Amino acid sequence: MIQEGVIKPSQLVTIRKREIAWHPKEQQVISLPVELIKIKAIAGEKQCIFYDSRLNSCMIYQHRPVSCQAFRCWDTKDAEDMFLKNTLSRQDIFARSQSIIELIEAYEGHFDLERIFQIIHAGQDAGSIIEADIKFRVKFSAMLGISEDELLLFLGRPVKVILEAVYG
Repeated sequence: MIQEGVIKPSQLVTIRKREIAWHPKEQQVISLPVELIKIKAIAGEKQCIFYDSRLNSCMIYQHRPVSCQAFRCWDTKDAEDMFLKNTLSRQDIFARSQSIIELIEAYEGHFDLERIFQIIHAGQDAGSIIEADIKFRVKFSAMLGISEDELLLFLGRPVKVILEAVYG
C-alpha cells in the first residue's frame, strides 16, 4: 500500500519495542515485545485519519490493511486476536534501502528504550538523552529530506514524548 501510494509515510507511525500500549485482549497496558507500524489517528482523538465521519466510511476502504479488514465495530474479537501477530516493521517497509535500515538501527542502538528506562529507574537525568535524540532526528531528517511527520514512521515518537507518556 505504501509502494502504491495509497498510504504515505507521513500517515504512519512506528510504535517502538518497549513502548507502552493498550493490549485490547488482555485489557491492560503492556510494554510492547515488538515494534508496530500503525496508521495515525486524528490529533487528539482515537479516530483513524482515513475515517470520513461525514460519509461514515473509510477513504481507503478498497485498499485497507488486514487489521482494518478484520475490525468490525460491533464485534472487535477478530481484530483483538490479531494484536501483536503478523506485525509490520520498519525492516519490512524499508527492506530495499540498506542505508535507511542502517540509520534506523543506529538510532535504536543510541536510543534503546530499555536502556533509557533503566537509566531513569537508577535516578539519572534523561535530559542529555532527550537532547541527543532531538539532534539525531534533525540530522536524519535533513539527510533524507523528510518531514517531521515522516520521522514518526522512520524513528518513531521522540524520546521526550515516550518518557512523558510513561512518567507523566
